[in-house]
Amino acid sequence: MSRTIIRGGTIATSEGRFAADIACANGLIAEIGQDIVAGEGDLELSAEGKLVLPGGIDVHTHFSEPFMGMVTADDFTTGGEGALAGGITSHIDFAFQYKGETLQQAVDNWHARAEGRAVIDYGFHVAITDLRPDTRDEIPRMVEAGYSSFKVFMTYPALVVFDDDLLEILRLVGGAGGRVSVHAENYAMSNSLIETLLAEGKTEPRWHAVARPWMSEWEATVRAMALARVYGAPLYVVHMSAEASVAEVAAARADGQPVIGETCIHYLVMTEEKLAAEGFEGARYICSPPLRTKQHQDALWAALHDRTLQVVGSDHAPFTMADRRKMGADDFSKIPNGVAGIEQVRPLLWSEGVAKGRLSVERFVEVTATNPARAFGMWPRKGGVVVGGDADLVIWDPDLRTVLSMETTHSATDYCLYEGREVHGGAAVTISRGEVVWQDGKLSARPGRGRFVPRTEVAHV
Repeated sequence: MSRTIIRGGTIATSEGRFAADIACANGLIAEIGQDIVAGEGDLELSAEGKLVLPGGIDVHTHFSEPFMGMVTADDFTTGGEGALAGGITSHIDFAFQYKGETLQQAVDNWHARAEGRAVIDYGFHVAITDLRPDTRDEIPRMVEAGYSSFKVFMTYPALVVFDDDLLEILRLVGGAGGRVSVHAENYAMSNSLIETLLAEGKTEPRWHAVARPWMSEWEATVRAMALARVYGAPLYVVHMSAEASVAEVAAARADGQPVIGETCIHYLVMTEEKLAAEGFEGARYICSPPLRTKQHQDALWAALHDRTLQVVGSDHAPFTMADRRKMGADDFSKIPNGVAGIEQVRPLLWSEGVAKGRLSVERFVEVTATNPARAFGMWPRKGGVVVGGDADLVIWDPDLRTVLSMETTHSATDYCLYEGREVHGGAAVTISRGEVVWQDGKLSARPGRGRFVPRTEVAHV
C-alpha cells in the first residue's frame, strides 16, 4: 500500500502550529510524527518553508442553480476545480425545494447535478420554500439521512418564507438536532424601495445598494434571532454585511443564544463604490446583501478578530455579464444576484487578513476550515489535521504571489471579479482524501471523484 508523505512543513491548526511530517493512506491521515520513514512506492512531498493546513470548507456555494431567470455559471466541475486551486477541498451547496416538491425531490435533483461532475466532496443544505404538512414530516427524516442543515430565505418573491412558517421550521429543525440558516433581509422594505426607485427612473446597477440598505439586513437578523430564541433553535446567519447586524449577533451570543454569523470574502475586500462603475459595469458586483461602505467593512474585520463572526464563505453564485445584461439591462432589480469567490476566498483572506496582521494563522484556519466543519457536522472527518480524518490537506505557501485575472481563474464566468489584484499567499499543493489534485498550478482532479458527505450532527462554535 503506497502512501503520500508530506515532509518538512509546519502544521497549522486552529489551536496552534508545530513541525511534523504527515503520512496519508487509504484517503485518511494515517500518521503525524517526526521523520516518518518512507516505504517503496510512497510519494513524498516537500513542505519545507511552508505551512500544512486543513483543506478549506466552503459552506456557502450555489453550483448549477437556477435563479432569477438564469443558471449560475459554474457547475460541480468548474466550481470544484476553482475550489481546489484556492485550497478548498469540500463544500456544502443548496438543494432547493421548489413549490409543490418534497424535500426528498429537492435533494434528489441536486444529487443529479453533482453525480459524475463533482471534483470535491460535498454536502447539501435543504432550502425550504414550501412548508406543507408532508414537508414538516420530512424534516426529521432529512436530518437522519445526512442533511442536518436547512436554508430559509426571508426575501425574494419566489423563495420568501414568512414568519409563521419560519418559526415552525426553526421548531422542527431544532427539535431534530439540525441547524437553520437564514438569508436575512426585510422582504417588504426591499420591495418598496425597488418600486420607488424604478418609478423615479433609477434603473442602473448602482441603485441596487440603495434598494437593499443595512436596515433591511439588521431588522431581519433581529427578527430571525427572536424567532429562533422561542425554541432555542440553533441559527446561522449567512453573508452578513452590516455593522448593526453584527452587533446584534454579538449581543445574542454573549447572552448564550446559539447563533453563528458568517461573512463573505467580497464584503471584506470590496465596497459599494464598485456598483457605480461606468455604464453597466457595476452589474458585475451585484449580490445580496449588497456591498457596503468601508465603515461596515471595518466592522466585519473587527468581528472576525473578536470572534463575533465564526465563518468566512464565498456565497459562490456567479452569473456571466451576458446573462446579467440579458435580464437586467434596463432594470437593476432583475439582474441575477451573485458573484464568484470559491477560488479566491482563502488567498484573499490570507492576503488581506494574515499578511496584514488582522488575523492569526490559527484564526484563518478556524474560520475557513474548523468552524465550518464543526458547525455543519463534518468534524472530525474534515476541518482539521487529525489521525483518522480525511486526508484533505493544503501545502500553503505564504510567499506565493498571484495576480488574479481571467487567465488564472477556473470559473466559467466571462470576467474575473478581482481582475488585476495581487494576492500574497496561496495553495502550492492541494490534497483531497490523500490524492494530489492541485500542484504547481496544474489540476489533476477528474470529474466524478467528489463524494457526498452525510452530516447528522451540528455544533455551536
